Amino acid sequence: MPKLTPPPEGPTRVEQERHWNAFPVRNWSKTFVLPFPVMLNVAADVMDELHFGRGGHSYIAPTQFGKSTLIRYLLHAIPERYPNMLAVRLEFEMSKNPSQREFYRTLLRGLDPQLVLRHFLEDRRDQALAEYLALATPKSPPFIVFLVDEIQNGGALVLEWLKFFMGMLDECGVRNAAFGFGNSGLTAAVKKVRQAHQNHLLKRYFRRVLSMPGIANRMTLSRIFRIVDWAWRWTEFGWTISQFYFPQAFQAGWRITNESGLAWTALNTAAGAGGRGMEIGVDVVRDLLQYYLTQFSRFDSPKWNGTSDHWDEAAKACDLSLLLD
Repeated sequence: MPKLTPPPEGPTRVEQERHWNAFPVRNWSKTFVLPFPVMLNVAADVMDELHFGRGGHSYIAPTQFGKSTLIRYLLHAIPERYPNMLAVRLEFEMSKNPSQREFYRTLLRGLDPQLVLRHFLEDRRDQALAEYLALATPKSPPFIVFLVDEIQNGGALVLEWLKFFMGMLDECGVRNAAFGFGNSGLTAAVKKVRQAHQNHLLKRYFRRVLSMPGIANRMTLSRIFRIVDWAWRWTEFGWTISQFYFPQAFQAGWRITNESGLAWTALNTAAGAGGRGMEIGVDVVRDLLQYYLTQFSRFDSPKWNGTSDHWDEAAKACDLSLLLD
């Protein structure tokens, strides 16, 4: 659609509807990523490592703390920052009897879920190498970054196979690096590798194992809400997210940041945490904001202010079953 120029004071309801199909958060699809501070901090660490042409860091966080969201962000951010790099997501599944055929299936599916796979192991390995080289070698100098989701499921054997494949790429002139992402089981997986004195695997994947912290207090939640009000402006529109959903209230001075206290109380109540020791992940906050903004924007007016009832409803709509107490 042709680009529309918004007024500097923000959208009216009519203008909002005109821009609706083009605005990035109209449906909060899986491709949309809010720039949460913890996610950007980890991404900055990955970028710093790649600046020196190395990998080997892994990141640990419970479910709903944003690992998969971070990987989606990195898949786009890495080639934007380093045009010579190809970023690929792999996901390791738990298996008592891992096979190399399944491993190369994972490698190929990371490139294209629709690829027709060869049957025999040697053919599938050759297919994987050919597919990766075809995508990487046009870049100069070619470099492949493996983003391994649920790396704790791989085990030493699968990690050895990935190391071998990375070595094949090196021999073909394609440099590479790997970063791992896992849940709390990653600690035990790294311990097994260390106890087995497999230092080559530690160096390749676990040079450092860093935690992705959750949100443990209202002030941290307030900083995230501030992103929705101020920091993340869409250059093609000039509007903040909260301004897009509540144009009249925003123009009258309303800011969602001022409601972070109500939101934190609602999350505590819904989780039954009573305000003690609760830590939530960014995925929960994303769902909370999505519900609040999409469900209540129809009530937008110059006098709009969210209430505890609104935030209670939004909090109850979130999956809080995996919160840490």
